[in-house]
Amino acid sequence: MSFAKPTYLTSEVNRAGRVLASSSSTPIEIDWATDVLADWRACHLYPINTFQSTLRGRVGKIDRYAIVAQRLKRAPSFISKLRGFKSMNLSQV
Repeated sequence: MSFAKPTYLTSEVNRAGRVLASSSSTPIEIDWATDVLADWRACHLYPINTFQSTLRGRVGKIDRYAIVAQRLKRAPSFISKLRGFKSMNLSQV
């Protein structure tokens, strides 16, 4: 399985976050920012999957019935958090 590598610089990711959090962004800006957010989310699949796999192996040695789950934060959750915490950057979410 191939995992995504970041396409955008951190500064671009943060700018996209500001666009998504703003109520005055244009549709073109929102389309661009949505693409950046999708890329940012995709780049986190590999680290989350690796952590979950390692944790599952370690927990399995302690309790074979333990449940380990994972999920990526959904796009609306990112946007809601950015709107609620004005000083937060998308790269920090």
